[in-house]
Amino acid sequence: MRKRTLTLFLLLVCVALAFATSAGPTLAGTGGTSGGCDGGTTFCWSNPSNITANDGTFATVLLATGGASNELQGTNFGFSIAAGSTINGITVEIFKKTVSGVGAPADVDVTILKGGAATGSNLGHTGIGNTWLSAGGIDTYGGSTTLWGTAWAPSNINASSFGVQISCNEVTGSSSTTAGVDFMRITVTFTPPPGGGHRIIQTQIRNGILKQRPA
Repeated sequence: MRKRTLTLFLLLVCVALAFATSAGPTLAGTGGTSGGCDGGTTFCWSNPSNITANDGTFATVLLATGGASNELQGTNFGFSIAAGSTINGITVEIFKKTVSGVGAPADVDVTILKGGAATGSNLGHTGIGNTWLSAGGIDTYGGSTTLWGTAWAPSNINASSFGVQISCNEVTGSSSTTAGVDFMRITVTFTPPPGGGHRIIQTQIRNGILKQRPA
């Protein structure tokens, strides 16, 4: 039963915030390459630093008929996920384009970099049915519940050596082609640590008016 003379009613409510959340999408802070190239069957990427901005400026590789690229790598994503968080999934987005030529590139691999080394599953969209568009576009790899075949701690994600790499090949067998990548970006889905995402709300009803403030 309520009384009009009631002037103060205190209720402490513990609100759990430990639901999955996400960080990103974040662009690579550093672009580089890995692996040799002989100019005959394996070809080197040019201007890899161009992948750090969504600006229409591409890292490119000229592929001879049937040839493949070395690895184009994006790292230094600048995440700062709290210690004790549970990593639920990693989503990678790469803007790719067939820049020129009669042939067409397709993925050879898209692999996560953990501690600077390719780790886990290759999630590349390979084969002639997955050639890069001449108009360009974003391809998405992984997802909010995909761990890329390996286990993760927040320190792995926060490290500057965390990232992703891609290589491609000319799959039509008809002619050389130039492949391009504009940017790489990553979103990490995670659950904050127990206790680290809780807060206490103090609720007051004063003269029939509900008021809330942190306790």
